Amino acid sequence: MMEIICCESIQEIVSHEGDASDKDEKIVFKELQALYLKDLQELKCFYSGNFTVCFPSLEQVFVINCHKMETFCPGAINADKLLGVKFQDMSDVVLLDIDLNSTIQKEFLAQVKSNSDIAVKGQENEVDGKDSL
Repeated sequence: MMEIICCESIQEIVSHEGDASDKDEKIVFKELQALYLKDLQELKCFYSGNFTVCFPSLEQVFVINCHKMETFCPGAINADKLLGVKFQDMSDVVLLDIDLNSTIQKEFLAQVKSNSDIAVKGQENEVDGKDSL
């Protein structure tokens, strides 16, 4: 298990260095069965490079309170055993949409929409409160 919690400034887990022109390169996490990412306020992605990231043993992914995480990585991901992602400690697993990237992107967009709806509702309440004075 890889567990990363409460790292306020971390923006990516695996740093991208070197020549990105060789797209056949792979990063393999052969034995990793579970990935737990929690309270990473600045995390934008797991890996920002173009190499394929392979998780042949990965069965569980938790992405909790990582509100800036828009995608897992821009390149391809191979995680054949992974069926879903957990976005809250006490919630059900969200089944993979198409793959891990699309599932995380969908959750990110849902959070943005929810935050936008809350902000609009708050502004409406402020206006209603001022009118009633």
